[in-house]
Amino acid sequence: MKPVDPSQRTAEVLRLGLVEGVGVRAIARRLGMARKTIRKILGRAVPKATAIAARTSLLDPYDKAIRTILDDSPEMLAPAVLERLRPLGYTGGVTILRDRLRRIRAHSPREAFLTLHFEPGAAMQVDWADFGFALPGVARRVSAFVAALCYSRYLYIEFTVSQSFGSLVRCMERCLRFYGGTTEVDIFDNMKTVVLSHTPFNTDDVLGTGVNKMFRVPFDRNRYSVPWRLASQQVIVRADDEHVAVFLGTKCVAQHPRCWDVGQDIEDPSHKRGLLDEKPRRPRRLLAPRARWPRRRREPVLQALRRQLEVGAP
Repeated sequence: MKPVDPSQRTAEVLRLGLVEGVGVRAIARRLGMARKTIRKILGRAVPKATAIAARTSLLDPYDKAIRTILDDSPEMLAPAVLERLRPLGYTGGVTILRDRLRRIRAHSPREAFLTLHFEPGAAMQVDWADFGFALPGVARRVSAFVAALCYSRYLYIEFTVSQSFGSLVRCMERCLRFYGGTTEVDIFDNMKTVVLSHTPFNTDDVLGTGVNKMFRVPFDRNRYSVPWRLASQQVIVRADDEHVAVFLGTKCVAQHPRCWDVGQDIEDPSHKRGLLDEKPRRPRRLLAPRARWPRRRREPVLQALRRQLEVGAP
Protein backbone atom coordinates (compact mmCIF):
# COMPACT_ATOMS: atom_id res chain seq x y z
CA MET A 1 0.00 0.00 0.00
CA LYS A 2 1.30 3.46 -0.86
CA PRO A 3 2.04 5.47 2.33
CA VAL A 4 -0.24 8.48 2.94
CA ASP A 5 1.37 11.88 3.48
CA PRO A 6 0.36 13.04 7.02
CA SER A 7 -0.05 16.61 5.77
CA GLN A 8 -2.59 15.41 3.19
CA ARG A 9 -4.55 13.62 5.92
CA THR A 10 -4.50 16.73 8.08
CA ALA A 11 -5.76 18.84 5.17
CA GLU A 12 -8.51 16.31 4.47
CA VAL A 13 -9.62 16.33 8.13
CA LEU A 14 -9.74 20.15 8.10
CA ARG A 15 -11.69 20.16 4.84
CA LEU A 16 -14.25 17.63 6.02
CA GLY A 17 -14.65 19.17 9.48
CA LEU A 18 -14.49 22.90 8.70
CA VAL A 19 -15.82 23.13 5.14
CA GLU A 20 -18.31 20.27 4.84
CA GLY A 21 -19.31 20.07 8.52
CA VAL A 22 -18.81 16.29 8.74
CA GLY A 23 -18.85 14.90 12.30
CA VAL A 24 -15.83 13.39 14.04
CA ARG A 25 -17.22 9.83 13.89
CA ALA A 26 -17.94 10.10 10.17
CA ILE A 27 -14.45 11.47 9.46
CA ALA A 28 -12.91 8.62 11.49
CA ARG A 29 -14.83 6.01 9.48
CA ARG A 30 -14.02 7.66 6.16
CA LEU A 31 -10.28 8.13 6.76
CA GLY A 32 -9.65 5.20 9.13
CA MET A 33 -8.24 7.48 11.83
CA ALA A 34 -8.70 7.60 15.58
CA ARG A 35 -11.38 10.00 16.79
CA LYS A 36 -8.96 11.41 19.37
CA THR A 37 -6.52 12.35 16.59
CA ILE A 38 -9.29 14.00 14.58
CA ARG A 39 -10.48 16.02 17.60
CA LYS A 40 -6.91 17.18 18.17
CA ILE A 41 -6.57 18.37 14.56
CA LEU A 42 -9.90 20.18 14.71
CA GLY A 43 -9.12 21.66 18.13
CA ARG A 44 -12.14 20.06 19.79
CA ALA A 45 -11.91 18.66 23.31
CA VAL A 46 -14.11 15.80 24.46
CA PRO A 47 -16.79 17.36 26.69
CA LYS A 48 -16.71 16.21 30.29
CA ALA A 49 -19.88 14.62 31.59
CA THR A 50 -21.27 16.86 34.32
CA ALA A 51 -24.33 16.47 36.48
CA ILE A 52 -27.05 19.00 35.78
CA ALA A 53 -27.61 20.96 38.97
CA ALA A 54 -31.17 21.63 40.00
CA ARG A 55 -30.87 25.39 39.86
CA THR A 56 -31.64 28.22 37.52
CA SER A 57 -29.15 29.32 34.89
CA LEU A 58 -28.20 32.72 33.51
CA LEU A 59 -29.25 31.33 30.14
CA ASP A 60 -32.83 30.43 31.12
CA PRO A 61 -34.31 33.83 30.08
CA TYR A 62 -32.58 33.49 26.68
CA ASP A 63 -33.54 29.91 25.87
CA LYS A 64 -36.16 30.99 23.31
CA ALA A 65 -33.70 33.36 21.63
CA ILE A 66 -31.06 30.60 21.45
CA ARG A 67 -33.52 28.18 19.85
CA THR A 68 -34.56 30.84 17.32
CA ILE A 69 -30.91 31.42 16.40
CA LEU A 70 -30.32 27.68 15.96
CA ASP A 71 -33.45 27.33 13.84
CA ASP A 72 -31.99 29.91 11.43
CA SER A 73 -28.37 28.65 11.60
CA PRO A 74 -28.20 25.12 13.08
CA GLU A 75 -24.39 24.87 12.78
CA MET A 76 -23.61 28.24 14.36
CA LEU A 77 -20.76 28.02 16.90
CA ALA A 78 -21.04 29.17 20.50
CA PRO A 79 -18.91 32.39 20.10
CA ALA A 80 -21.20 33.59 17.29
CA VAL A 81 -24.31 32.80 19.37
CA LEU A 82 -22.73 34.68 22.29
CA GLU A 83 -22.32 37.81 20.16
CA ARG A 84 -26.05 37.74 19.37
CA LEU A 85 -27.02 37.31 23.03
CA ARG A 86 -24.93 40.21 24.34
CA PRO A 87 -27.25 42.94 22.96
CA LEU A 88 -30.16 41.10 24.65
CA GLY A 89 -28.51 41.53 28.06
CA TYR A 90 -26.75 38.20 28.60
CA THR A 91 -23.68 38.70 30.85
CA GLY A 92 -22.54 35.09 31.33
CA GLY A 93 -19.65 33.26 29.69
CA VAL A 94 -19.29 31.02 26.67
CA THR A 95 -18.71 27.76 28.60
CA ILE A 96 -22.26 27.40 29.93
CA LEU A 97 -23.52 28.51 26.51
CA ARG A 98 -21.63 25.62 24.87
CA ASP A 99 -23.21 23.20 27.36
CA ARG A 100 -26.69 24.58 26.59
CA LEU A 101 -26.13 24.31 22.82
CA ARG A 102 -24.90 20.74 23.23
CA ARG A 103 -28.04 19.74 25.14
CA ILE A 104 -30.37 21.47 22.68
CA ARG A 105 -28.70 19.85 19.67
CA ALA A 106 -28.77 16.41 21.32
CA HIS A 107 -32.59 16.51 21.24
CA SER A 108 -32.92 18.11 17.82
CA PRO A 109 -33.97 16.02 14.81
CA ARG A 110 -31.11 14.96 12.57
CA GLU A 111 -30.82 17.04 9.43
CA ALA A 112 -30.69 15.29 6.06
CA PHE A 113 -28.05 16.35 3.54
CA LEU A 114 -27.91 16.01 -0.21
CA THR A 115 -24.84 14.70 -2.02
CA LEU A 116 -23.90 17.31 -4.61
CA HIS A 117 -21.86 16.72 -7.74
CA PHE A 118 -19.81 19.42 -9.45
CA GLU A 119 -17.93 19.61 -12.72
CA PRO A 120 -14.28 20.80 -12.78
CA GLY A 121 -14.13 24.58 -12.33
CA ALA A 122 -17.84 24.82 -11.56
CA ALA A 123 -17.81 26.00 -7.94
CA MET A 124 -15.76 26.87 -4.88
CA GLN A 125 -16.93 26.77 -1.24
CA VAL A 126 -15.78 29.50 1.19
CA ASP A 127 -16.24 29.87 4.95
CA TRP A 128 -14.66 31.20 8.16
CA ALA A 129 -13.43 28.92 10.97
CA ASP A 130 -12.98 30.41 14.45
CA PHE A 131 -9.96 29.35 16.56
CA GLY A 132 -10.56 31.71 19.50
CA PHE A 133 -7.68 33.49 21.27
CA ALA A 134 -5.05 31.06 19.98
CA LEU A 135 -2.04 33.42 20.00
CA PRO A 136 -0.54 34.00 23.49
CA GLY A 137 -0.54 37.66 24.44
CA VAL A 138 -2.64 38.72 21.43
CA ALA A 139 -6.06 40.14 22.33
CA ARG A 140 -7.61 39.25 18.96
CA ARG A 141 -9.44 36.12 17.89
CA VAL A 142 -7.74 33.96 15.27
CA SER A 143 -9.81 32.96 12.25
CA ALA A 144 -9.11 30.74 9.27
CA PHE A 145 -10.31 31.66 5.79
CA VAL A 146 -11.08 28.27 4.22
CA ALA A 147 -11.78 27.71 0.52
CA ALA A 148 -12.16 24.40 -1.33
CA LEU A 149 -12.71 23.62 -5.00
CA CYS A 150 -15.88 21.52 -5.09
CA TYR A 151 -14.67 19.04 -7.73
CA SER A 152 -11.08 18.32 -6.67
CA ARG A 153 -11.43 19.40 -3.00
CA TYR A 154 -8.19 21.35 -3.47
CA LEU A 155 -7.92 23.32 -0.22
CA TYR A 156 -6.73 26.88 0.52
CA ILE A 157 -6.41 28.03 4.16
CA GLU A 158 -5.22 31.43 5.39
CA PHE A 159 -5.11 32.51 9.03
CA THR A 160 -6.04 36.06 10.01
CA VAL A 161 -6.97 38.07 13.11
CA SER A 162 -10.00 39.75 11.57
CA GLN A 163 -13.24 38.70 9.84
CA SER A 164 -13.96 42.22 8.57
CA PHE A 165 -15.16 42.75 5.01
CA GLY A 166 -11.74 44.13 4.02
CA SER A 167 -10.00 41.01 5.38
CA LEU A 168 -12.50 38.80 3.56
CA VAL A 169 -11.93 40.34 0.13
CA ARG A 170 -8.15 40.44 0.61
CA CYS A 171 -8.20 36.72 1.48
CA MET A 172 -10.41 36.09 -1.57
CA GLU A 173 -7.99 38.00 -3.78
CA ARG A 174 -5.00 35.95 -2.57
CA CYS A 175 -7.05 32.74 -2.81
CA LEU A 176 -7.96 33.35 -6.46
CA ARG A 177 -4.33 34.21 -7.20
CA PHE A 178 -3.30 30.90 -5.57
CA TYR A 179 -5.78 28.93 -7.68
CA GLY A 180 -4.83 30.84 -10.82
CA GLY A 181 -8.37 31.84 -11.76
CA THR A 182 -12.02 31.84 -10.75
CA THR A 183 -14.81 29.29 -10.74
CA GLU A 184 -18.23 29.79 -12.28
CA VAL A 185 -19.88 30.01 -8.84
CA ASP A 186 -18.52 30.86 -5.37
CA ILE A 187 -20.56 29.41 -2.47
CA PHE A 188 -20.37 31.35 0.82
CA ASP A 189 -21.71 29.79 4.03
CA ASN A 190 -23.46 32.20 6.46
CA MET A 191 -21.59 35.29 5.24
CA LYS A 192 -23.94 38.27 5.28
CA THR A 193 -21.93 40.61 3.06
CA VAL A 194 -20.19 39.26 -0.02
CA VAL A 195 -19.10 41.14 -3.15
CA LEU A 196 -17.53 39.23 -6.04
CA SER A 197 -15.86 40.43 -9.16
CA HIS A 198 -13.77 38.86 -11.91
CA THR A 199 -11.71 42.07 -12.18
CA PRO A 200 -9.41 43.63 -9.55
CA PHE A 201 -11.21 45.71 -6.92
CA ASN A 202 -10.27 47.85 -3.93
CA THR A 203 -10.00 45.73 -0.78
CA ASP A 204 -9.30 48.45 1.80
CA ASP A 205 -11.10 48.82 5.12
CA VAL A 206 -12.68 52.31 5.07
CA LEU A 207 -13.81 54.40 8.05
CA GLY A 208 -15.06 57.98 8.31
CA THR A 209 -14.10 59.54 11.63
CA GLY A 210 -13.01 62.72 13.39
CA VAL A 211 -9.63 63.92 14.69
CA ASN A 212 -9.59 64.48 18.48
CA LYS A 213 -7.82 67.29 20.33
CA MET A 214 -4.73 65.09 20.75
CA PHE A 215 -4.61 64.93 16.91
CA ARG A 216 -5.40 61.19 16.88
CA VAL A 217 -7.90 59.15 14.86
CA PRO A 218 -9.36 55.87 16.25
CA PHE A 219 -9.18 52.84 13.99
CA ASP A 220 -9.61 49.12 14.73
CA ARG A 221 -9.06 49.48 18.52
CA ASN A 222 -5.90 51.62 18.19
CA ARG A 223 -5.10 55.34 17.77
CA TYR A 224 -3.06 56.88 14.94
CA SER A 225 -1.61 60.41 14.79
CA VAL A 226 -2.19 63.03 12.10
CA PRO A 227 -0.68 66.54 11.75
CA TRP A 228 -1.75 68.58 14.79
CA ARG A 229 -3.37 71.31 12.69
CA LEU A 230 -6.09 68.79 11.68
CA ALA A 231 -7.55 68.58 15.19
CA SER A 232 -11.41 68.54 15.04
CA GLN A 233 -11.40 67.83 11.27
CA GLN A 234 -13.39 65.00 9.64
CA VAL A 235 -11.18 62.50 7.78
CA ILE A 236 -11.33 59.15 5.99
CA VAL A 237 -9.20 56.21 7.16
CA ARG A 238 -8.24 53.53 4.62
CA ALA A 239 -6.29 50.40 5.62
CA ASP A 240 -5.08 47.09 4.27
CA ASP A 241 -3.18 44.33 6.06
CA GLU A 242 0.05 46.37 6.25
CA HIS A 243 -0.72 50.11 6.18
CA VAL A 244 -3.15 52.69 7.57
CA ALA A 245 -3.62 55.92 5.63
CA VAL A 246 -5.63 59.01 6.61
CA PHE A 247 -7.21 61.29 3.96
CA LEU A 248 -8.53 64.82 4.19
CA GLY A 249 -10.69 64.96 1.10
CA THR A 250 -8.54 63.34 -1.61
CA LYS A 251 -5.22 64.28 0.02
CA CYS A 252 -3.30 61.69 2.07
CA VAL A 253 -2.27 63.53 5.25
CA ALA A 254 -0.84 60.61 7.28
CA GLN A 255 0.36 57.05 6.78
CA HIS A 256 1.41 54.44 9.37
CA PRO A 257 2.28 50.73 9.50
CA ARG A 258 -0.87 48.89 10.62
CA CYS A 259 -0.81 47.72 14.25
CA TRP A 260 -2.56 44.42 14.98
CA ASP A 261 -2.24 44.85 18.75
CA VAL A 262 -5.03 46.63 20.68
CA GLY A 263 -5.07 49.83 22.75
CA GLN A 264 -1.87 51.18 21.15
CA ASP A 265 -0.97 54.79 20.30
CA ILE A 266 0.92 55.02 17.01
CA GLU A 267 2.58 58.41 16.48
CA ASP A 268 4.63 59.98 13.71
CA PRO A 269 6.92 62.51 15.52
CA SER A 270 6.68 64.93 12.61
CA HIS A 271 2.94 65.37 13.26
CA LYS A 272 3.62 67.51 16.40
CA ARG A 273 6.29 69.65 14.76
CA GLY A 274 5.57 73.35 15.22
CA LEU A 275 3.00 72.83 17.99
CA LEU A 276 5.35 74.20 20.67
CA ASP A 277 5.77 77.46 18.73
CA GLU A 278 2.01 77.95 18.90
CA LYS A 279 1.99 77.57 22.71
CA PRO A 280 5.25 79.13 23.98
CA ARG A 281 4.05 79.57 27.60
CA ARG A 282 3.31 75.89 28.26
CA PRO A 283 6.97 74.71 28.51
CA ARG A 284 7.71 77.75 30.68
CA ARG A 285 5.14 76.61 33.25
CA LEU A 286 6.46 73.06 33.13
CA LEU A 287 10.04 74.15 33.63
CA ALA A 288 9.50 76.75 36.36
CA PRO A 289 6.15 76.46 38.11
CA ARG A 290 7.23 78.55 41.11
CA ALA A 291 10.11 80.71 39.92
CA ARG A 292 10.74 83.05 37.02
CA TRP A 293 13.99 82.46 35.14
CA PRO A 294 16.05 85.29 33.70
CA ARG A 295 15.56 85.57 29.96
CA ARG A 296 19.24 84.83 29.23
CA ARG A 297 18.86 81.43 30.98
CA ARG A 298 15.35 80.64 29.73
CA GLU A 299 15.80 81.06 25.97
CA PRO A 300 18.54 78.37 25.48
CA VAL A 301 16.38 75.81 27.28
CA LEU A 302 13.34 76.59 25.15
CA GLN A 303 15.42 76.38 21.97
CA ALA A 304 16.72 72.95 23.05
CA LEU A 305 13.14 71.79 23.66
CA ARG A 306 12.07 72.98 20.22
CA ARG A 307 14.96 71.10 18.57
CA GLN A 308 14.01 67.91 20.43
CA LEU A 309 10.38 68.14 19.31
CA GLU A 310 11.42 68.76 15.72
CA VAL A 311 13.54 65.60 15.56
CA GLY A 312 11.03 63.56 17.58
CA ALA A 313 13.24 62.99 20.63
CA PRO A 314 11.50 61.99 23.90
